[in-house]
Amino acid sequence: AEGDAQDFGQTEPSPEELVQACLGNDVKGDVSGAKFFMALREISVQNGLVDLDFLRSDPHHFHSEAFLEGRGLIMEGMTAIKANIQKEN
Repeated sequence: AEGDAQDFGQTEPSPEELVQACLGNDVKGDVSGAKFFMALREISVQNGLVDLDFLRSDPHHFHSEAFLEGRGLIMEGMTAIKANIQKEN
C-alpha cells in the first residue's frame, strides 16, 4: 500500500497479452497479436457505425439494460450469417 515501494501504474496490455488473456495459453492456428489487434480495431469502427445508424435503439447499444433485446439482435445476425454460408456451399 502507501508505505510499500511497489509501482501500481497501469499500462495497456499488448495485443499478444490480449490474445492470451482471451483465448488462453494453448492458442494454435492463425491467431497473432497483430491480427487480434486489427480485429479489435474493426470492432471499434463498426461499433461507431452502429452508433450512427441506430442512435436511438436501446437493443443495438445495450442501453437501459436491454440485454435480452440485444442478445436477440445478435442471434438474428448469427442465423443470417449461417444461412448465407450454407447458401454458398
